Amino acid sequence: MRLGVTLVLVLLMAPLLSGVSTSSRTTTVWSGMVSLEDGYLVQSNQVLVVQAGTTILLGDGERLGVDGRITMEGTESSPVSIDSISGDHQGVIFNSTSNNKGSTLDNLTISDGEYGITIYGSDPVISNLRVNNADKVAIDLFDSASPTLRDIVIDGGGQDVHGSSTSWRYGIGISAGASSAPIVQGATIGNTITRGVNLWYNSGGLWSDISITNVTGATLAAAAAIWVEDSIPLFTNSNVSNSDNGIIVR
Repeated sequence: MRLGVTLVLVLLMAPLLSGVSTSSRTTTVWSGMVSLEDGYLVQSNQVLVVQAGTTILLGDGERLGVDGRITMEGTESSPVSIDSISGDHQGVIFNSTSNNKGSTLDNLTISDGEYGITIYGSDPVISNLRVNNADKVAIDLFDSASPTLRDIVIDGGGQDVHGSSTSWRYGIGISAGASSAPIVQGATIGNTITRGVNLWYNSGGLWSDISITNVTGATLAAAAAIWVEDSIPLFTNSNVSNSDNGIIVR
């Protein structure tokens, strides 16, 4: 009987010992107004929780980088918002070290940045995102990025730099390149200059319920609602209207 009791005690203690090994992880909580003149990086051992109604202000050219895990808890009535202190911010950037760490963004509004969301080889789940007037790309995917995007609204893009940009790569809604394969479930993209969706270099993904309208005005590249180059995506239940070109495949 004593042997049986000893075994039970060892089994009960095992989770406690396991917990000690992960105690270096830290959790940071933001609420209210958070001003980041020099940007911010969520470290690989850090969890950042952004509560509903939080306003994040970024300095010119700065970003909210993610190496660890971020959770934005916005609601329909009280979204999280990101805007600039001055100039143009660069939005939220997920680095590859954030892959498989369970990042989620819900009810986030990003306004007047060069970029909205940029993802390098990571897999956040992003729901109810709105990006207003991103100069270059509202959502930009690289290096086998595989996010899940649900109920996305992209309104405007490229108007503020049209005529002054020396690169064709501006005024783009969602760009997926370098073997990226997102799951996109519902996106409304309108009033961008160059592209609604831009796919390049061995990318794909599952795209459903995509509505793209009024992609027009590009002078350094062909304006198209959907551009597919060296890629094999699957689009279902989607529509395009009032654009210079509908779908261009190369």
